[in-house]
Amino acid sequence: MPFRITLTSLLTLLACATLAIAQPIPGDGLRIDAISDDFEDPAWSFNHDTATSANGLWRGSFRGAPDVVEPIASPAGGLSGQSQSLLLRSQDFGKDATPGQDDFVSQSYTNRGVTAPTRADLPSVIARVYLPEVEELNTEWGVFGMRLEAVSNDRVGGADALGRYYPSIWINYWPQGESNHPTRSQPYLSFRLGDGYAIDVAGPYLAGGGWYTFGLAFDEAGIAHYYASGGVDPLTEADRVFNSTQFATNHTSGVNPGMDSVNYHFFSMGYPETHDWSMAFLIDDVSVYMIPEPGSALLVLGTLAGMMMRRRRAR
Repeated sequence: MPFRITLTSLLTLLACATLAIAQPIPGDGLRIDAISDDFEDPAWSFNHDTATSANGLWRGSFRGAPDVVEPIASPAGGLSGQSQSLLLRSQDFGKDATPGQDDFVSQSYTNRGVTAPTRADLPSVIARVYLPEVEELNTEWGVFGMRLEAVSNDRVGGADALGRYYPSIWINYWPQGESNHPTRSQPYLSFRLGDGYAIDVAGPYLAGGGWYTFGLAFDEAGIAHYYASGGVDPLTEADRVFNSTQFATNHTSGVNPGMDSVNYHFFSMGYPETHDWSMAFLIDDVSVYMIPEPGSALLVLGTLAGMMMRRRRAR
């Protein structure tokens, strides 16, 4: 059925836009194209010599870019209308400064002409990730994380001098018998607040391979909310699996930080230093959303556009 905008629906949205949004869901609001990527551009490429993507959004930073950063045909079950996804994979050749670790990092939002979002913008980041079936995974361990660099003004001079911390959703795989997970050979999620703030918290096991949707969203208090769902449908409140108030505080970190701004998003991967290939991960439709001030016309028009886009792209 076609999506039509009527005067009644527009007035309803105008009324709703005047209400404060207590808890946004990743994907709510306006998609910020300058810092989002669906990897559909036929000219999409990554130059390892300059460690930058052709579209200027991505860089290999921190511990170096993955050895394979390549658009490939999307596996079945992905977003409707999407033909390409991005393959990330690495191998330890013994030349890396930080063996067994790589990062695929967006440019700083300000470098892309986007003011760093604050808690007032209710920012969120969403990504689709394809995980191979368990029987296709390496017998060695592997981890893959969707991550953000956030800043808490209250934490300046604490665990990080600039108040930075890194809310993250990790996919973890350890073969049965490993000390980290001795009883099951099955990927599972874990949640991170930020190095030096709290220990990672183990989350649910994943049902198996295939597409998953992950999201991080911040509420008006700057609290991070973690979302995960099988498949590629839009996230809902039922997909919220954790929030940062659930992390235990400790004597070195004090209270859990509340976000004051977000600088960029990135993906990290860890793999054995055995010269074998890491697990292969695909990412797609990595998008940043913000919700303008309640009552603004931009919010109404952006909500309408987002509703139409999500209807077209979700299976």
